[in-house]
Amino acid sequence: MYIFGQRKSTEVKIAQIIDAFLATDRYDCYLEPFCGGCGVTKKIKSTTHKICSDISEDLIVMWQAVINKWKPPTQVSLDAYLQEKNHMPSARRGFIGYCCSDDGQFFGEFDNDQRAIKSRAELLIQDGKKLVEVEFGVADFAVIRPKNLLVYCDPPMQGTVYEDQGFDYNKFWSWVRYFGKEDNTFLISAQTAPNDFQLLYEFDGSKNGIKEGVYKYGN
Repeated sequence: MYIFGQRKSTEVKIAQIIDAFLATDRYDCYLEPFCGGCGVTKKIKSTTHKICSDISEDLIVMWQAVINKWKPPTQVSLDAYLQEKNHMPSARRGFIGYCCSDDGQFFGEFDNDQRAIKSRAELLIQDGKKLVEVEFGVADFAVIRPKNLLVYCDPPMQGTVYEDQGFDYNKFWSWVRYFGKEDNTFLISAQTAPNDFQLLYEFDGSKNGIKEGVYKYGN
């Protein structure tokens, strides 16, 4: 999917890594607390129960609507874009805010390519069909208390525009360490990680000069 800054070229490999862990049947379910565009989740083959959450209410409401066969608009004007910015969270606001903005930044800068907007609406519907069994919820990662789960985290990537939104990386690493002792396994997409995190896989090349790897913490 177009939105939320996901690194498309890495999604298949990350999903394969996740499937290998889920194949052990030792986890109660799979959790993704930074689900964004669900680029990885929709590629996971395991039938293990999946929970996807995000701090963005608009995003989660949009996904909940899509898996229940809501159809997003296929044309959006600049006036509609600006008006929707001031509305309450909704599936429509989530779609317009993310999918009609350049680079998927929530109400960042309007993208007036109507063909692209239509294509994203159609792709969102197709993605929804792949996620009908996923449980979606709104949550800040810091309030989640996982137990015996496989947790995949794709936090805002350092060195990108998303880093400027005030994400607390120290708080995130501390949260992973604390719950990594509760029979959970954490897999994290990141440029780098603290020394006590194991690098499982490093991707060749980079995007915009930013390298990425998959790190592991926990059992």
